[in-house]
Amino acid sequence: MTRKPIRHFLILTMFALTVGLVSVPVWAAETTDESSEINDTQAQQIRQNCKQAQSVLQRLQSTDVATRINRGRIYENLLNRLIAPFNSRVGANRYDASTLTGTTSAISQKFIDFKNDYISYADSFSSLLSINCESDPRGFYRLLTNTRSARERVANDIAELNTSIDRYTDTFMMLRTSIEGR
Repeated sequence: MTRKPIRHFLILTMFALTVGLVSVPVWAAETTDESSEINDTQAQQIRQNCKQAQSVLQRLQSTDVATRINRGRIYENLLNRLIAPFNSRVGANRYDASTLTGTTSAISQKFIDFKNDYISYADSFSSLLSINCESDPRGFYRLLTNTRSARERVANDIAELNTSIDRYTDTFMMLRTSIEGR
């Protein structure tokens, strides 16, 4: 294996990682240990601020959709256009790719988790936007709590994906060092 393909892969990987890390982050909304039940005063506050809350949530939903699409594309391109072909080439050149493929499996599984958790989050968010918070503030608050939890799962998936990608990069660098040392 020549150094040129390794350099190209490294450059493309670093580019993909940089783009992924620079794109708009998805942070979990703060969750509380409070029950999903609210008192009458809190229900009245929700009724009073319902229109404003719905407006903010609609803007957040638009942002989240764009972020999910961008992140999903980055992760998918990284897996399908960089990592998988590189792993194949490493194996074809009879280098030990077991650590790379193991890490790739973890990345693939986390990507699946990310997609599934995002779908659950999006469904919960749509339900939240469809509820009339003026007439059902308690139902709105319960759905808001569920949506926050779903958003936190998505944020955790992203953090775990990024950690797995970092592990892959570290493993790649060790393989590179080993190949250059031959």
